[in-house]
Amino acid sequence: MRANLRQGDIITAFDGRPITSPQLFALAVGEKSRGMAATLSVWRGGKDLRIDVTLGEQRPVTPKVIPVKELQSRALGLTLEPLSSVVWNEIGSAALRSGAYVVSVRPASPADQSGLQKGDVILGVGGEAIGMPSDVANSLQRAEHDKVTVVPVLVARGGSDYYVALQLGS
Repeated sequence: MRANLRQGDIITAFDGRPITSPQLFALAVGEKSRGMAATLSVWRGGKDLRIDVTLGEQRPVTPKVIPVKELQSRALGLTLEPLSSVVWNEIGSAALRSGAYVVSVRPASPADQSGLQKGDVILGVGGEAIGMPSDVANSLQRAEHDKVTVVPVLVARGGSDYYVALQLGS
């Protein structure tokens, strides 16, 4: 799907169908064929927008996992490690010099439900740049302290950057 989307856009509907999770979005897109037109409802900068798109084909991404673990958040189901030259070689991107590498995501956890995947590199949490796993922990602690229940997480995956909404609490 090619669209005039920008980093930070939040997709709220696909062809009039409300989108409340990455899974619902994937299902809605999967029901259409390549080359078909669709309309996205997007929240951008406090405004609702309608964007016409034509569906394309996504190239599959196979993440590689390194067994070293620095930070593990049992509540979120996420295990992270710092980027290193070994990780750069594994993910095939020397351009990424900072961030937190996602080593594993526990099935059915908040991290899994948000769409985070092993092999992702977390670049930002709640609008704050991430240089290492401890930055993720600090940003999430600040969000929880501020009683934020959903935080936007910027990830690099397969040569593109994506936002996912990570549920912290109720």
